[in-house]
Amino acid sequence: MGLDWNMSWNSSGVDCPDKSYQLRFYVYTVVEVMIAFLSIFGNTLVCVAVLRGRRLRTPSNLLVVSLAVADICVGLFAIPFAIATSVGLPLHPYACCFTLSFIIITTQTSIFGMLAIAVDRYMAVGLHLSYARLATTRRTCLTIAATWAAATVIGLVPMVWHRSQSAFICCYFEEVINMSYMVYFNFFGTVLPPLVVVAAIYTRVFLIARSQLKKISKLNIGLSIRDRRIAKIKRELRVAVSLAMVVGAFAASWLPLHIINCINFFTTTRVPNQVVLSAIVLSHANSAANPVIYTWRLEEFRNAFKAILTSWCQQTFRQDEERHLKPVRSYAQLNMIEMQKSRSFP
Repeated sequence: MGLDWNMSWNSSGVDCPDKSYQLRFYVYTVVEVMIAFLSIFGNTLVCVAVLRGRRLRTPSNLLVVSLAVADICVGLFAIPFAIATSVGLPLHPYACCFTLSFIIITTQTSIFGMLAIAVDRYMAVGLHLSYARLATTRRTCLTIAATWAAATVIGLVPMVWHRSQSAFICCYFEEVINMSYMVYFNFFGTVLPPLVVVAAIYTRVFLIARSQLKKISKLNIGLSIRDRRIAKIKRELRVAVSLAMVVGAFAASWLPLHIINCINFFTTTRVPNQVVLSAIVLSHANSAANPVIYTWRLEEFRNAFKAILTSWCQQTFRQDEERHLKPVRSYAQLNMIEMQKSRSFP
């Protein structure tokens, strides 16, 4: 028997036990808010750069935008939801399960998004002659819609598969979400296999790129043609390495939390709450890491970010300047009006 969804609920009489302790909760909240701000700001830059930049507006980068939107959702919703559930809120059963499910949805969307990006990179390097025909904008949008739909279905499973208890008291993750779902279904079923497949795809991409570079260097063709082909493959390889680093950062950020879930589920050992909170913070920090990787590794994104930030700063400075000059102009206009009035009299 699961949660009693039809029971009457009076949240005013509920006093959830403090599991985080006051100082630890304040530190955790401040760190989470900082991560949320960085995630929203950085990934908004990614979206604006792709949508505004003509060179970046490609079907491939639409997948990057989808991944950025998922990270923005982490900053806007998942992190505030995680802060709320760390103190047992919300108290209504429906709201609690949806809050916890939404956190899972954003994670799963990122995983499926990275899988789609890996397949796209494989086609760009391994099937480069057919890539333009295969990777169309329409097919990319359908792929993005499929990743979000699949992630939503998987994330909403806890609405019906939750920990059995006779009464709902507080919205703590480990007391509501069934750990068999988190370990068997989520981790072993929908998180670990896609990450393994992504790692295998990028390994294949690197091997194909290395083989192509060797073949092109041995071809008896013009030097300029050879250089252009080598430069194109190296450019695609650099993009693939950068996106593989995104996957590596995701794995390094999220695997500790899943390992903690496995330890708590399979053994009698209980991981300390401060370690769990640290793992949660690390997992959320991944949402702010991707724009840093793009800036560091990809020149086109780096130049686009500089242009956007420069434009924003100039616009802000111009507005401040106009705000300060407006009263002066108004005063000058008043003087001019007075002078004209005085001249109109004989």
